[in-house]
Amino acid sequence: INFNGKALLVLGLVLVLGIVFGEHRARRLALGAVIGFVIADKLGGSVYNYLLNQSWGKSISLAVVQITLLIFFTLLMALGHNEEAGRGKISIKLIILSLLTAVFELACIIGFLPNDQRTRLVTDYNIAALVFSLQYVWLLATALWLAILNFWPKPDKKK
Repeated sequence: INFNGKALLVLGLVLVLGIVFGEHRARRLALGAVIGFVIADKLGGSVYNYLLNQSWGKSISLAVVQITLLIFFTLLMALGHNEEAGRGKISIKLIILSLLTAVFELACIIGFLPNDQRTRLVTDYNIAALVFSLQYVWLLATALWLAILNFWPKPDKKK
């Protein structure tokens, strides 16, 4: 399977996971993706430099450190229990949130790759080029959708 197939598979998987997790946990995943991106982007270089000074960290690349930080904080936000967590209903809000989160995470991972790998990926695969060229649009769209969902009225459970 080439990158385009893998990217579509990831989008579908995240959409299914968003539906299984429910809207509350999908929101936490999206928030974790935004937090993970900021931490990986701003602190990834410092963590990488620290690891270079360790005897066991000489073979680690900056991309591995940044991608690990992104995934770690994304998953960290999804962990834990809350009374609102659980299976959700399929809704357009949830579908949009899941897709935006998946595309944003994919764009971040492409963006963290070394220049030569990223250039090769973007030139060879049209989905990678589309996702990466709009990386900050996906960030803004994810954050904006999270803000909109924050003000979206909750359904009345008494009905």
